[in-house]
Amino acid sequence: MVAISYPAWRGLYARSVDKGKEAFEWSFNSAANGLVAASAALVSGFITERFGFDYIFLIAPIIGIPGIIALIKILKYFTK
Repeated sequence: MVAISYPAWRGLYARSVDKGKEAFEWSFNSAANGLVAASAALVSGFITERFGFDYIFLIAPIIGIPGIIALIKILKYFTK
């Protein structure tokens, strides 16, 4: 899934980068992605340790569905 979504995200993001602020905005994007990944690892590790691995398979789709909806809305916005 990441192989499909990541290039599309970078393409959409590249269209919205402000002239003269490219380095800052790309570095901010990279740092934000790293923080989100680290936070997800921390939270999923806590859930796994506390409740067991099976709960990750129950919680991940619940968290993922709003993300999918948001991506669909963003896609509609950029394809007009």
